[in-house]
Amino acid sequence: FHYFFSRKVMFVKYAKAFVIFPGGYGTLDELFESLTLIQTRRMEKFPVILYSNEYWRGLVQWGLVRRLGPGLGWACATAIYGGVHVAAANPLLVVAALVAGGFWGLLYLRLGRIAPLVVSHIVWDLTVFLILPFA
Repeated sequence: FHYFFSRKVMFVKYAKAFVIFPGGYGTLDELFESLTLIQTRRMEKFPVILYSNEYWRGLVQWGLVRRLGPGLGWACATAIYGGVHVAAANPLLVVAALVAGGFWGLLYLRLGRIAPLVVSHIVWDLTVFLILPFA
């Protein structure tokens, strides 16, 4: 497309759902453009799926905390993080996700930065998937 606006119009006009992958400013622009159009009822509601929890968690929690307050925002973000693991039908995974999600949510709430969460997530994954199975 020659103009960015015409690309956005086509992007929204023919979409049945949005799956948003990690990206840069253009990705955020398209995400918020679609959410704004849904919120202002300029287009039908449809699923907006954020792929890669590590990338989007801070943004989702920030939005929930701004809207609902620190306590309820953190609880909702933790419930969402645990809830996405229900599809695995593994109760242990859901409980682990709720505990880890709660911890990471508190860490983000306290520090306000994503870097410690990424490091913590890497340590958690290495421990759970590489060290503990061989212990």
